[in-house]
Amino acid sequence: TFDYWLVPETGEIYYLAPEGYVYAVKDGPDLEISKQAITALNRAEPSADGRRVLVSFGNPSAPQWTIFDSVDSVWRPLPSQITNAGWGRTSSELVATVASGNDMNLSFVDISRTPPVYTTIVRNFHMEDVLYSMLRNGEILISERPSASFEGSVWRLNPSTRTLTLVLAPTAGRIVKVERSADLTYLSNTGEFAIADGILQSPAPLFFRTLPDKCAAAAGTTYCFVPRNLSASTVLPDDYLMRAFYSIDSLYAVTYPSLTLRPLVIGEGTYDASRVHTNKNAVYFIDRYTNFLHKLELE
Repeated sequence: TFDYWLVPETGEIYYLAPEGYVYAVKDGPDLEISKQAITALNRAEPSADGRRVLVSFGNPSAPQWTIFDSVDSVWRPLPSQITNAGWGRTSSELVATVASGNDMNLSFVDISRTPPVYTTIVRNFHMEDVLYSMLRNGEILISERPSASFEGSVWRLNPSTRTLTLVLAPTAGRIVKVERSADLTYLSNTGEFAIADGILQSPAPLFFRTLPDKCAAAAGTTYCFVPRNLSASTVLPDDYLMRAFYSIDSLYAVTYPSLTLRPLVIGEGTYDASRVHTNKNAVYFIDRYTNFLHKLELE
């Protein structure tokens, strides 16, 4: 399994195989939805409602972009002038860097229209190698790609006023995951992990070190898989992202802002949980040892 996504409204689960094939999870044999191959997958990001998945592939320095629609099971390639993208306010909108002549513009992209319709937010936008996320207040979160050897910053952009505000100062290994439905954000760097509110205010560090990708929230509780085999020589996030380090995880339930912690039983076996999501009373994750998708029922 390369990645997966949930459709909260229906409870359906889909996954993307490394070859680009799409399957629906069933009690018996999984159902093949799309046999279209996509080579060199880089990243997959589902929309909040699970209807669509934004996928980049090809050369990571100059990726191509496409969208899979779970409703009609069709891949829809995005125009080549889109050089970087993330989900916007709905599953019909992207935030994207768009080439226009010699310029790069930050734009909203209405993908419900054919061809897509662009609304420019900032002209001559020159931030490269960044990730886009939408905050609950309608602002765009812009974060630099993480590395322990680079001090990455995080900004908020107000699309209406075009005001760009630095919200997290340069820090080595900075990663941010926005849980818009839970009104939370998860923050990590080379030395710590913290939970903040939905607009990155009031960050509260935890006693453990983990990565935002290992955490997700449901019904006011965050569920975090926490490596218990980290050593002084482990460099996060680089060793993890480069697969030089595989974790052996414990699972905790955490409440914010009180930071009450409760250990949970994962079950038998050793897991390195990635791409953690929740739906109703279950936690889902991909085990990096096997690349299998797992479902953990919560009490």
